[in-house]
Amino acid sequence: MSTPTNGKSPTGPLRTTTGASRTTTNGAARTATGKTTTVPGASTKRPATTPLAARTSTTSTARSVRDTTSPRASGRSASRRQQETRQEQLRKYAPLFGVLGIVLAAVIIFVVISNNSTTPPLTAAGKAKVITATTSVTPAIFDKIKTGGIKNPFQKVSPTVPLYVNSKGLPVVLYVGGQFCPFCAAERWSIVSAFSRFGTFSGLDLISSSESNISTFDFAKSTYTSQYVDLQAIEVLDQNSQPLHTLTAEQQKVFDTYDGPPYSPTKSGVPFISYGNQFVTISSGYSPEDISGLTWDNISGTLTDPTNPIALKILGNANYLTAAVCTLTKDQPASVCKTQTTQDIEKTIKG
Repeated sequence: MSTPTNGKSPTGPLRTTTGASRTTTNGAARTATGKTTTVPGASTKRPATTPLAARTSTTSTARSVRDTTSPRASGRSASRRQQETRQEQLRKYAPLFGVLGIVLAAVIIFVVISNNSTTPPLTAAGKAKVITATTSVTPAIFDKIKTGGIKNPFQKVSPTVPLYVNSKGLPVVLYVGGQFCPFCAAERWSIVSAFSRFGTFSGLDLISSSESNISTFDFAKSTYTSQYVDLQAIEVLDQNSQPLHTLTAEQQKVFDTYDGPPYSPTKSGVPFISYGNQFVTISSGYSPEDISGLTWDNISGTLTDPTNPIALKILGNANYLTAAVCTLTKDQPASVCKTQTTQDIEKTIKG
């Protein structure tokens, strides 16, 4: 197995393993904390002690009282006093119990809704609007964005590894992901933006990842056509982390070879992308948290503003992907690959 020539460990957000014992990849783990309110109990006061002299001088009176008051009657009297005390305390703290109950119910409802909410579906026209906005970002916007502050997401494969091409001689970019995966969800925005500069997507759909509810695209039923590069986008797991599509023997070999040490600390994680077996990425170029809680409209609507933080993340990462493809296509098409932004990033990823 080849060793990355840049000698760097994988950087960027964590990824999701495809095994049964995956670690949940929520943007942030929340610990529910509750407070226990202690209600003071009844306090029993001991009667004052009668002085010895008084007891001696009133012996007959005391005896008379003892004679007329039975132990059973005294017990009932004490029991009534204790019951009255408890009832008084319950009346005193009843408002507090009511407030705590309302707060607890509100917290439970919020948690349930947060964990089960999904982004409302779009109409056909709404989907078309999102897809058009993402696939038709202008060259001027890409040039203004540059890297968007994104760090180089690539690991270089040994230069002795031959370029991975298809039967027509086109360089192959292999994407392996899962519908449930929030990191795949984040990366798809950049993939759609970048690869639309080299070809055309059809059959794209919009989904939300079942983990973290990240609005994104779905490659499960999509196809991609280009005269420059062969994007093979395979969703191997569905929203329930169950098998969806199967890799070919050749794709599986690439996946097994480069989706593990030394390129990734774990094997068989998603997302995984091989760029002609020359570069690999083993996570999203930016964190899913950057677009968490946003609808498809919210996200795609930012892509015309080169100062928007979300556009900087998505399109900055897309510029890296563009430069990687240009190294495989020998800088074709020139209208995309010969721009100053692309050329500068190419130098970075080539090392």
